[in-house]
This record gives sequence, structure tokens and C-alpha cells, in this order.
Amino acid sequence: MTALRVLILDHTARPGGAELALERLVAGLDPTEFDVTVALFEDGELSARLTPYARVIVEPLGDATTVSRHDLLRRPLLSARLAVAVLRHSLRVRSLILREAPDLVVANSLKSGILGGFSARLAGVPFVWHLHDRVSADYLPAPVSRAVRLLLRLLPTHLVVNSRATLETVGTTSVPVTVAYPGVPADFEQLDATQRSAPPTVGIIGRISPTKGQLEFVRAAAELRRRGVSARYVMAGAPVFGEEKYAESVAELIVTQSLTNVVTNLGWLDDPRDVLAGLDVMVHASPVPEPFGQVLVEAMRAGVPVVATYAGGVSEILDPSGTATTANEVGIWRTELGQMVSPGDHLALADAVEWVLRNPEQAAHQAESAQDVARQVFSIESTVRSVSAAWAAAVRPG
Repeated sequence: MTALRVLILDHTARPGGAELALERLVAGLDPTEFDVTVALFEDGELSARLTPYARVIVEPLGDATTVSRHDLLRRPLLSARLAVAVLRHSLRVRSLILREAPDLVVANSLKSGILGGFSARLAGVPFVWHLHDRVSADYLPAPVSRAVRLLLRLLPTHLVVNSRATLETVGTTSVPVTVAYPGVPADFEQLDATQRSAPPTVGIIGRISPTKGQLEFVRAAAELRRRGVSARYVMAGAPVFGEEKYAESVAELIVTQSLTNVVTNLGWLDDPRDVLAGLDVMVHASPVPEPFGQVLVEAMRAGVPVVATYAGGVSEILDPSGTATTANEVGIWRTELGQMVSPGDHLALADAVEWVLRNPEQAAHQAESAQDVARQVFSIESTVRSVSAAWAAAVRPG
């Protein structure tokens, strides 16, 4: 059978969770089944990272891809200008599709989904939309959320979502849907845990953003120090999508809480494994529901105890059986795989981290169970199987 020609679209070449998931997916695909070309709407780091696994082309589109959801929240009039840009750039993307003549067009982001969906429909090519974002008011302005939900019902031939929590924000749809959790490679199990040393190290990994919770992380660190808990704290990340002011507020809080000798910001790292190897606790502190939580699965696969906010896709990761029990502390739930806390509650976050540090044997047992689940449920091989089936169904329905 001839390999399917797949054209994957992404609006950004900057590092992010969806882009990391794309890199791992493309690296795991069978080249005898899929002949993959990735078209990026800007040049950047992702281009070089994808080149070993796929043909990469850059089609710069400019204004339609650089407006963030935060810009839309602050300046709603941008929506009108953006709509004009979408129409103009959809015609350019249609020309790209006609030139490449793929059997299937795949979009890996909201912006590329809007542009690619219209373009693929105009070109008469099956279209799969990979949805990595919550379509809700805590991520997008309400009018934009409603418009995206409508497009998700009209444009895709098949919809691939990264969690059931993400799918719930889409609402009712007649489009075939596949839930494909972003998988993590097996080499995360090969980290050298001997890098851990006293005092224990607590870390948070991810871009510095209001949706990731670095402020809550620093506040929890301050509370733990006040309680006399001895630990070091590491942040690995940087502002990526126009979130420099938030990063400044995080840095200022570290200073005002006199934590400069306790909290270290390592900046952006291409590979989180170097940080994970030295962690005794991995923290996920998002104050708003996250679509999935890829960094949690990375920590689980590496055997690091995890504490995460109980919202969005996190429950599917840490409480897949729905058996979480409320701990004595308010705002904390314990499962066989880790601790979960109320979003935005830095005191509950501090309580949960303290429990892990004071109960190392129980935490290690949780981490071992979590590693088994990550190995079985969240492997990249499982992701590839699910996505491959969705792509094939879009091209050859029935």
C-alpha cells in the first residue's frame, strides 16, 4: 500500500506543549504508512527539530499567526482585522495545499486549524484537526470560543483531542472524534536518580505563563520555608507567547519573599530530562484547567512523585479510575498515583508538597504506580496507534 501523503500545519515554530507533542508523534510514525510534510507559518526552533523525521517547509503568514488570545482579550477590535487576515491567508494556504497535493491535511493548533480547515475544504482534501486547547472562556474570549466551536463542527473530517476534558469544551459534535493522549518516550525511564541530593529539590517545568502557575509555586515555596521545611526550588521555563510581564511579577515575588537563595530559575531548557533527574517532587500548579498536562506524564515516566492541580485533563492522568480520596487537609486529594490540589490554592499546594517530603516511602510507592500507568497508557506508541487510525479513517472512511 502506498504511504498516505500528509501535510501537517502549525502556526508557530516556537516551543510549546502542542509542538512537543507534534515532534514526538512525527518521530514515531511509520514512514511506510505516512509520507509527512510539515508546513510552519513562521521559522524557528521547531523547524530544525522536525527535520530528522519529516520534510519541513516554512510559509510565513505574519499577522494572522502572531495575535495571541491575550491580545484579543485586551483589544477586541483586533478581531475584525484578524478576520480579514484569516480570509487572505486561507487563500494562500489553499495554494500551498494544491501545490503539495496531499491525501490529508492535519492542523496542530487553533490558528492553523482555522486557516487549514477553510483551505482544505476549498481544496477538497480531507482535514483532521488536532485540538490541544480548551475551547472555553478561561482560554479564549467568549465570542471567539463560540466561533471556534462552530468551526470544529463544520470543518474537520475527523477531530483528534488530547483529553476527554478538552473534548468536553467542544460540546456536541457529529464529527468523528479520537482521544489521543500525547505520549512520552520510554527513555524518560533512563534518568539518573543519583543526581538527587539533600536538601530535596521541588521543581516546576514549563513556559512561564499565568496559566502555568509559577506565582502559586513561589508562594508555596515561601509558605514551606515559613514552616521550616528545608528544600530547594527550581523553575525551568521562560515566557514564550508575550508573557514577559507575568515573568517579571514572578521574579519580583521571589525577591520580596527573600527567596533568591532558595528558588532558582534555570530559564528555557530544550530537554526537561536534565531537570527531572534531580527532582524529588514535580509540581504542576496551573490555576486554570489545562487541556492535558504533558509534563506530568514526563515526570511519572521518570519515576518522580507529582503534585498537580485538580482540574482539566489532570484527573485523567492522576485519577483515571475516579477513586481519589480527600485528605485531612482542605483542598487536597490523594490517589494511587500522586497528590492533587485545588487550583490557585498555594497553601494546599504547600501541604501536598510537604506530605511528599515527609512521607518518602509512600510517595515512592505512588511514583512507582504512576510510572506503570504512564508506561501503559501514555506511551508514544499508543499515541501513534490512535492517531494513525484516525488519519486513515479520515482518508478512507468506513
